[in-house]
Amino acid sequence: MSPDQLIRLEALRDKLMERAIVDADPANWAAGDKAPKDMTREERGDAKWCRGLAINTVSLAMQVQRLMLNPTAGGALVPDKMDAETEPQEETIEAEVARFEEAAAQVLAARAVTRAKNGRAKR
Repeated sequence: MSPDQLIRLEALRDKLMERAIVDADPANWAAGDKAPKDMTREERGDAKWCRGLAINTVSLAMQVQRLMLNPTAGGALVPDKMDAETEPQEETIEAEVARFEEAAAQVLAARAVTRAKNGRAKR
């Protein structure tokens, strides 16, 4: 994946998260201020659809984020994948946290390199 595609995916993820915030706000749902017992059948269906829309928007944003973290895309390690030579064994919480922190550091480093290459200021 090219650096330009990563930048565009990052922008898409940000747009999706802004949309998810709007979609997840119960004040924006049909009959959002009513208790289910006070809703008509149509209002309950519309409210359920609104909740589903919010879930789907968040899910799509998460999938875009996962695509960005793909090892071939952003140089990040995938924390839940073990090396082929490593035998499965129980891992301490500290070791698991360390793996995730290392992966996050690699993602941040890849973003910094991309921004530096493209002359983008840090947000």
